Amino acid sequence: MSIRNKAIFIHLSASSIVLAALTVWVLAFWYAPWPLLNLQGGLKILGLLIAIDLILGPALTWLVFKPAKSRRMLIFDLSVIILVQVAAFSYGAWALYSQRPLFLAFVHDRFEVARAADLSLTLLTPELLPDNYSGARPVQVELPGSLRLEMMLSRTLKDRSMGLRTQYYRTFPGNQKTEQLAALAKKPPASHNTLHDWLASHKLAQEQVLLFPVLGQNKEGTAIISRDNGELIGLLDETW
Repeated sequence: MSIRNKAIFIHLSASSIVLAALTVWVLAFWYAPWPLLNLQGGLKILGLLIAIDLILGPALTWLVFKPAKSRRMLIFDLSVIILVQVAAFSYGAWALYSQRPLFLAFVHDRFEVARAADLSLTLLTPELLPDNYSGARPVQVELPGSLRLEMMLSRTLKDRSMGLRTQYYRTFPGNQKTEQLAALAKKPPASHNTLHDWLASHKLAQEQVLLFPVLGQNKEGTAIISRDNGELIGLLDETW
């Protein structure tokens, strides 16, 4: 292997390891469970990081790495490439971190994805304070009567502002009984392959779950709630 190809191989290997570590962390912690990365548009940022780290960086190394160059010039060129790559990677990682979903806020009959950048955490009760290792947590938004009209308007306009009011966050499903949740749930489709496959893989019948829409920044999905205890047991990145 030539010294040029060896340099490209080392660059590509190092970039791959760092990017793989970030991807695992993002999927396992910041954007858990999985569909949230797609619902929030995080796949675009991750795709951009992959393009920069695994394609652009090594390609630039291939262009500038010429054995005929002086050692000093090679070090300078490679340092510039690495600095640009590190800066782009850091910006992308920060964007993923700051935009990570902390809560799935249940407002009347739907979940709204609440991002870290949009929330005032000082208004949360101690038991609801998030960490960086648990993924998005479902919470109940219990609005006072004076805000009910505003809530109905936000539902019509698909506005997410109601789900950002952390002072009204309570544990999900709050004071609502399963029968009350069932009355608000979406009617399951007569036939839907993704839902059918998910239920089959978890050995559940359609009658055992409740379905609610999830409003993400990029697209809408579906939350799957256990009819027995009201717990969130799954998410789909599709709706109907």
